[in-house]
Amino acid sequence: DHCDTADVYFNIGITYKNQGDIDSSLEYYGKTLNIQLKIYRESHPNIADTYHNIGQAYKSKRDYPVALENYKQALAIRQKTLGAEDRETANTHAIIGYIKRKVKDDGAACKNYEDCLKILNKASGMDDPKSADCYYHIGNIYQERQEYKNAIENYELALKVFTKTVGEDNQNILSVYFNLGLCYYHLEGYSSAISNYEHALKIARQTVGDQHLNTAFFYLYLGYTNFKINDCDAALSNYYKALQITRQVCGDEHINTAEIYFNIGVAYYTKGEYERAIIGYEKALKTRSKSSGENNAEVSFIYFNLGIAHEYLGNFKEALSNYTASAKIKTKVFGENHPSTLRTYYNIANVYEKVKDN
Repeated sequence: DHCDTADVYFNIGITYKNQGDIDSSLEYYGKTLNIQLKIYRESHPNIADTYHNIGQAYKSKRDYPVALENYKQALAIRQKTLGAEDRETANTHAIIGYIKRKVKDDGAACKNYEDCLKILNKASGMDDPKSADCYYHIGNIYQERQEYKNAIENYELALKVFTKTVGEDNQNILSVYFNLGLCYYHLEGYSSAISNYEHALKIARQTVGDQHLNTAFFYLYLGYTNFKINDCDAALSNYYKALQITRQVCGDEHINTAEIYFNIGVAYYTKGEYERAIIGYEKALKTRSKSSGENNAEVSFIYFNLGIAHEYLGNFKEALSNYTASAKIKTKVFGENHPSTLRTYYNIANVYEKVKDN
């Protein structure tokens, strides 16, 4: 039971961790802790380091409750030995915030992130990337609560710090811009959403290139937002850019490809170009049916939209065929009394009335 023995066990634990052998690392951290608790006071910095590494190992195993208990032990010791305003104390608050998010304790997580921010902002002002991380995670918590204005406030602070400390063309900043876009979209601030998505797209093109799924993703969200402001031509332009990348990366039979074809169909339908809408819907249907199977809610919606487009064109036989296919799936998936199922049966009846009148 000597401190040198504890140090050797600790370093063996680190070696096993670096090799990806988490169980062996935990075995040696446990041996380290047993010796340290005998020879040191309970509040020794080395004990905090061991608890920290044990927490890290359980975090790797996704055993978040056990990880949390060990990080809390490390925090308590660091607050006593290093002080409540030490950087290591701040970092431990941030890690605990992350773990509390994993165990769905968002309120407590927010408090830990805020405690980390108090320490870092006092020490470094607005010049620490870790502060930006905390603002970003707090923003995520508010966004998930649908408190979009509070989320935007924190994302803007994260953006300010990231821009100052790591520069504009950075993956972290890309994520902030995208989440700002989402928040403005939900608040119906579509021009601000588009501006932020465009910033995210610009960074994606510079960092991962034009033929990357992330780039396609941002084109798609720009298309969604263009569509919301009735700019169908801009929406289609962005959908087709997203489609070209997605087909190249994922292939023609991927769910993402189906979704883009469906949105292309919706945009053409909205423009009154029903033949083109049908082409988009049929491609979406072919891909979605292969990837998800026929008895799928998304497939039922595509059949329904095909029915509407054919009905507008006076193709009543095709409209009935698609409405019937939609109703059959919706009855299985939602039940016969679901509003979406009833709406489909209403459309079938309506088409039969049109056929009878003709």
